[in-house]
Amino acid sequence: MKPLSLFAACSASWLAVSAATFVDPSAYLAGTSPSDLAGTTVATGTSLPVRSSTATANGKPGAVAYFNTRTGQLSLDPKGWPISLFNFTYTTGTNNTTAATPGPFRYASGTSPSSLVISGATGSANQRTLPAGTWTLITAHPARVAGTVSLTRTPTLATSYDDGNGAGSATTPYSTAPSGASVVGGWFTQPWAFPADFVDSTSLSTMTMGNWKTFGVSGNLNSNVLGYGNNQGTFQYVIDGVVGNQVGPVIPYTDPVPPTVVPPTVGTPTSDAITATGATLGGNVTADGNGTVTERGVVYSLTSVNPTPEINGTGVTKVSATSAGTGAFTADVTGLLNASSYTFRAYAINGAGTSYSGAGTFTTFSSNATLSGLSVSGSGAILSPAFASLTADYSVQLRNPVDAVTVTPTASFPSANIRVRIRNGTFVPVASGAATAPLSLDVGANPVDVEVTAQDGLTVQTYTVTVTRLSALLTWKLDNHGSTANSGASADLATPAGDNLTNLEKYAFGLDPNQPTPGLLAVSGNSITARGKPVMAVVTSPTSVGMRARFVRRKTHASDGLTFAVQFSPDMTSWQTSAATPVVVASDADFEVVEIPYPLFLNGRKAGFFRVNVGIN
Repeated sequence: MKPLSLFAACSASWLAVSAATFVDPSAYLAGTSPSDLAGTTVATGTSLPVRSSTATANGKPGAVAYFNTRTGQLSLDPKGWPISLFNFTYTTGTNNTTAATPGPFRYASGTSPSSLVISGATGSANQRTLPAGTWTLITAHPARVAGTVSLTRTPTLATSYDDGNGAGSATTPYSTAPSGASVVGGWFTQPWAFPADFVDSTSLSTMTMGNWKTFGVSGNLNSNVLGYGNNQGTFQYVIDGVVGNQVGPVIPYTDPVPPTVVPPTVGTPTSDAITATGATLGGNVTADGNGTVTERGVVYSLTSVNPTPEINGTGVTKVSATSAGTGAFTADVTGLLNASSYTFRAYAINGAGTSYSGAGTFTTFSSNATLSGLSVSGSGAILSPAFASLTADYSVQLRNPVDAVTVTPTASFPSANIRVRIRNGTFVPVASGAATAPLSLDVGANPVDVEVTAQDGLTVQTYTVTVTRLSALLTWKLDNHGSTANSGASADLATPAGDNLTNLEKYAFGLDPNQPTPGLLAVSGNSITARGKPVMAVVTSPTSVGMRARFVRRKTHASDGLTFAVQFSPDMTSWQTSAATPVVVASDADFEVVEIPYPLFLNGRKAGFFRVNVGIN
């Protein structure tokens, strides 16, 4: 066989290569390539030397090609040379070819793989070009690059055939193939080796392309034997700036069958940092399924909409984690509805598909800080206006005897926290739907604040109930006149009974404002027998006789703010207020009768008259 003829004849099939990642098969090469040459073969992966009249290049390690017998991938290691063109060939040592050995064969130049011709010829007629993909020019030097293709069509060394006429099938042994049959199946899988003397030769004259022969063609055991052994593969190539065409070995290797890629395994999903509108969700990719996990994250949906969320599912939102791969991860989700139940799953994607974890659920916190109910205890306690969740301010008016109340707030959302205080005091927690401890009331306004904090801990709503405890006078007015106003029949100075006693005086003396005064105050001993108008009393003793101004007053007069001024006059024109301290002479549960001594003279005249002026602070 004359490889030079191959080079000349197949120039149109030379391939140009671009720089690419080199697929290094060294991990899968063991010892020397198998062949008939025990102990004299070139170590697998070893270069054949460059043979050229270019002295700087001659004898240096040349390029090596590798063929993956499992995938059909061809890889080129230029060993740093700037290779511009190369061509792959296959040859067989005829002395070692058996009837079961396929070949020699070729792809006709410029035609498709289906035109593969099977021939029994030898010599230069056996020089063939392997099928190849699209290659471009190497642009990087020095570099370890790959000219790598996956042969999409059966590349030589087929193990079966199909003649297209039904004479054979894809499973018929190749050794029985008739001339003209098309090859199907099979790979460029035979072992390649070269004798040591060929590798070590330094003779340029014997290494010219015209002297390369196939062993046994002429019986000339030239030391420069190409393709020595069962089936040998070579490739020819050109180095920029180096004279001549070079020959390199094609070394087969088989890498392990990659493990089957299955979808990843995703562990139990996690949820944390839940708020009213967001959460931190996550998962754990515990196994990559023998593939690269290119994406991982979470999918979630309202439980009521989709209890088994998947990517592109109804109502499902997908949030990818910021990193891929295996291990634990988290992803922040936002824009959730408050107080809502969500179902979520972690997912992971590799080349085999998408896997999901089991489903997890969480409920977003409520931002509801409203009350659904609010009541105040106490006789006659009525909220004004009537309670409504969105109304924050209320008032309650209570009669004077009611000196304490309880407040019962009920939250719209059970997880809200409630605190209550009165008159800007300290807030005290209270359970939803439970009454507070009694809140003591002062006379007048008593603001009661009910603070509601939503489950989210951020939303706060305050309801205020102003509880007004009426004074005793106002309570009396309300009971007798139906109004607390200081006007009309309930005015302090009004005399609705027409007896010249004002409302204020009748309140102070304990009289019915709507009835004429029945008569004068009367006592018996230390008991009050009748409440009435003030009277002058004559008090006698064994040694003296005295006169007293006597009137009745409420025991609560001081706390009610009532004031009494007793005045004396000789002529009902000029009046003088007594400075004497009233003395209690009779009483019952609510009232007491007091008296003040008459003065003997006023400005030299006898005091014949007195009156009691009632005031209120």
